[in-house]
Amino acid sequence: MKKKSRTKIKTYLRRGDNVQVICGTESGPRDPKLSEGGATGKRGSIKDIDYYSGRAIVEGVNMRKKAVRPDPNRNRPGGIIETEGSIHISNLMLVCPKDDRPVRIGVRKLDTGKKVRYCRECDTNIGEEY
Repeated sequence: MKKKSRTKIKTYLRRGDNVQVICGTESGPRDPKLSEGGATGKRGSIKDIDYYSGRAIVEGVNMRKKAVRPDPNRNRPGGIIETEGSIHISNLMLVCPKDDRPVRIGVRKLDTGKKVRYCRECDTNIGEEY
């Protein structure tokens, strides 16, 4: 049997980025005319990314209910709690801080030799150098 190789998925999304869901069950209506109040998709910041499976946990998106037993050792009451589920990174788009809309991003090299992400729509730098 062949061993499964673990390769990282290439993405420009990072922990802490503000993203919008563009596809899937969390995105809302595809046609803006059918949506109420112009909702085009849920937004949130990325809490965690698994680069090997290509999935991210976004704050307030894809909420799941989970039944938890009480644990007196951890001082945790029992009941039903809500946690965020993961969503594939192909369904997410970075929100430009200047335009406040989902945009495509690119990477450019600076004169110092470092790289920086930038918005392809308004040509502004996003985040810091790496």
